[in-house]
Amino acid sequence: MQPYLAREILHTFKTFNEDVFSETILKTQSLSLISSFFKNVFADLRHETYQEKGVIDYKLIAKCESMIAANLSASFIGIEALAKKLNISSTKLKMDFKSVYGNTILQYIIDKKMQLAMRLLLTTELQIKHISNQVGYDSPSKFTATFKKKYGKLPSAYRPDSPAS
Repeated sequence: MQPYLAREILHTFKTFNEDVFSETILKTQSLSLISSFFKNVFADLRHETYQEKGVIDYKLIAKCESMIAANLSASFIGIEALAKKLNISSTKLKMDFKSVYGNTILQYIIDKKMQLAMRLLLTTELQIKHISNQVGYDSPSKFTATFKKKYGKLPSAYRPDSPAS
């Protein structure tokens, strides 16, 4: 409740006398206070709806991206769970994320995992199955298929000592 409404209510009850005129004034002031209360409630609701539909919370989306980046080596927890952790609806999260990053959350995660895999392929001597695990894939064959779809070649082709590179 707005502080001025509380003050108005207090003032109204302090000045109330039990004659007919005071009773009419009390009713009028009460109706005025009720009207002000509902105007505030509806204004707050309109503001929340506006926030929900029209305004992107960039800090929240950046936090989402940070959570994704910190967990690239794990299997993705899912959009619903991510939205719950961020205290936002999954629909709003998906819309805002795509508006900011130009990709769906899932595609963004795949792209980041594949970029990390590429970096590991070029800078380490880890076996491909270990790189697969490092970027959150339980199955090296699924990893290899996703990698080939993204880059057009098998991961082994990007090894510095590979004959195909």
